[in-house]
Amino acid sequence: MPGLWLKPYLIYLLMVMMFFSCLKIDVKELKEVPKNWWRYLVLLVLIFFAPSFIIFLARPWLSDMIFVGLIIAAAMPAGISIVFLADLMGGEPLKALVLTTTTHILSPIVTPMVVWLFAHEIVNIEFGAMIILIGKLVIIPLVLAQIVRQFKNYEKVAKVGSNFNLVLLFLLVWSSIALARAPILANVSQFILASAIVLMLLVVTVIFSVWFGRNRAEDITWAVSGTYKNFTLASVVALTMFGPVAMVGAAVYDVLDNVLLIPIKWWATKTNHKK
Repeated sequence: MPGLWLKPYLIYLLMVMMFFSCLKIDVKELKEVPKNWWRYLVLLVLIFFAPSFIIFLARPWLSDMIFVGLIIAAAMPAGISIVFLADLMGGEPLKALVLTTTTHILSPIVTPMVVWLFAHEIVNIEFGAMIILIGKLVIIPLVLAQIVRQFKNYEKVAKVGSNFNLVLLFLLVWSSIALARAPILANVSQFILASAIVLMLLVVTVIFSVWFGRNRAEDITWAVSGTYKNFTLASVVALTMFGPVAMVGAAVYDVLDNVLLIPIKWWATKTNHKK
């Protein structure tokens, strides 16, 4: 199937894509964290640990690799796109930026730790190898992007990168669909069950996020940040560490999260219109 030939190059494609995406990140914004440190700590638990724990409770009904894939997807950092989404929906893009920056910096350690915690009794988790893989996919592009940001004309690179990333995203999604198609068709009942579980946990996450926010803008920001993960990273990590079947979990998360953005956008627009 077309797209399968990209498999050996997925890691490198994602690193380039992460580099261009990380040009939007300014680590100086982390100075905002101490002002509301305990709130960000709660949100880190919401992003990294809470979804994985909910999926862990559903372990008896899931096959091993589907379960592992879901845990990997649930333990991913908040997607860089949450900055754009928060701004689009009337949230607070600065706080979304702080969250995606913090979660990406922590992900090489926290994500493997969460995956090991909930899945080590089922499959052999190569903790060190996962740290190295995620570190390579996240930290190297982030560091290089921060270096490029020091140059005067970095915004021109970022603008070109945004267009180039559309091509890279297409290639990554195309390859992911090609690789995950057969496992999904072979595990239709598991795919449906996993979808129900993920839908439930996403709804719970949104409800908590809205309760935790101090105003409507924060409600929107936390709802988007708590649910929208770096699914491309999840797919590559799942495929590299555990094979195509594990990608089903990332695919479930990705599809449902993008679908959930529709009612969140409707709610945010309605709320902002009332104000």
